[in-house]
This record gives sequence, C-alpha cells and structure tokens, in this order.
Amino acid sequence: MSAATECPICGRPAHDATICRSCQRHLRTQLAQLPDLLSELDTTASHRDNVTPRCVVPTGSIDTQLPFRPKAAALAAATGAMLAAHVQDAVRLLHAAAPQSPDAGSQTAWLAAHLRDLRRHPCAIDLARDIDRHSRQILAMIDTPTVKTRFAIGPCPEAGDDQGPCPGQVWAWIPTDDTLRPVAQCNTCGRQWPAESWARLGERIKAVQARRRQIVALARDVAGRRAAA
Repeated sequence: MSAATECPICGRPAHDATICRSCQRHLRTQLAQLPDLLSELDTTASHRDNVTPRCVVPTGSIDTQLPFRPKAAALAAATGAMLAAHVQDAVRLLHAAAPQSPDAGSQTAWLAAHLRDLRRHPCAIDLARDIDRHSRQILAMIDTPTVKTRFAIGPCPEAGDDQGPCPGQVWAWIPTDDTLRPVAQCNTCGRQWPAESWARLGERIKAVQARRRQIVALARDVAGRRAAA
C-alpha cells in the first residue's frame, strides 16, 4: 500500500478519497453532534444553570462564583469561526450555494451534505481534524470528574414555557460513582428522567422526531406546489 492511498488521520486505506470511510463516518457523526455540544457550551459560558444534573453535581466547584466563564465563551467563538471558515472554503472549492443560515446547525448540516464531494479534496483532512479537536475540547470543558460519559439522546418531548415544544435537547449522564444513578436531563427546561424510564422516554423522543420530519416534508411539499403554480 502506497502512502498516497493511506488515510493521513488513521492510516487505513483511503481509496479514492483523502480520508478513509471510517474517518468520514466519524466526521459525519461529529458534525451532527457539534450543534448540541455548542449549546451545552453556551450554557457553561453564561452559567445559566448547572451543567451537571442535580444527582451528580459535585461540590466545591471553583467556577460556582463566576457569572460568566471566559474560557468557555472563547472556545465557543473559536469553534464558530472554525466552522464559518471551513464552510467558506468549501463554498469556493465546490462552487456551491452557501448555507441559508450562519448558525452552527445549518453549517454542520451543510458540510455533512457536501461531504461526498469534500472527501476527495485535501481540505477534508483539516476539516476532520478541526472538528475532532474542537469536539474534544468542548467535551473536556463541559464534563465534570463525576461524569463517566454523557451523550445526546434527542429533542426534549416536554412543553416549553410558552406551552409550545421545548427547544432543548435531552442528554444522558452516566456518573463515575456506582452509587449514583444515571439520569437523562433536558439542557433547556431541566426535566430529568431516571434510567428506568428511558424506554418510555425514547418512544416519546421518536414521536417528536417523527412529527418534525412530517412538518419538514409538508413544508417542502407546500413550497414545491407554490413553485409549480
């Protein structure tokens, strides 16, 4: 195997791309998760609430007296700038239309949608490395020593303050201390679910996701009919 066919990130065969299929899948997953990580980082930066659920909140945190965490805000700004730079480079390289919105969700979705073309260019290497580095930095900043692992489950199925759908995301928290129970918590409304209710929670989240897909499909259908009229 020649060096030219090796993925520069992991060393696996890259075939007709600059990064291998495994690294492409990992990049796609991290792009999908990054908006939720940035939302959590924003909560940390503005200190609007405890990032860790009440059942696993550590005591004596050195940050408890700070109304604003400069390091978290700086990382959020750096991540946003990184995303914008990669999108701008990809737009020029692919001669494609830019995302309709400059928010992180639109940018990461746009990059994921164009990954099939980007993977053949050297810029995919820097994109994969930058997304991985920033994702790891964000996770390191929002995690606490009491948390073994945490992962996003899906959209919150509860109603928000205005009785509309809660805009938050539900995260699962697995504590390092075996005497503490795992918990799922919405990062916006704060609702918590113990582990024994996760099966029912999963069904409710799937229902929310299905409704959102139906709304998107309906909106596309209406837009298509208007365009054809």
